[in-house]
Amino acid sequence: MNPTPVAATTAQVPDEPLAPARGGLLAGAIGILAAFAGLGAATLSFGTSATLLTTATTNPGAMAGAVSAGLWGAALTVWAVQSLRS
Repeated sequence: MNPTPVAATTAQVPDEPLAPARGGLLAGAIGILAAFAGLGAATLSFGTSATLLTTATTNPGAMAGAVSAGLWGAALTVWAVQSLRS
């Protein structure tokens, strides 16, 4: 038989519960959700830009809207990709 007492081998339970780690699973999930929402918004902006480009022949003011929508879509894409990489 083992003469070592049982009380000496058991770990002591702390009085306070352990705090969850910062930046855990929830923060990661929110970051991924925001990144994919950004990619969806970028796709919508590129679609708006394409639509405005098709109407730019009849409405010259639509060209400025097409360029700005395209730039906004590019900015959203860059942000979403950087967000997914970190």
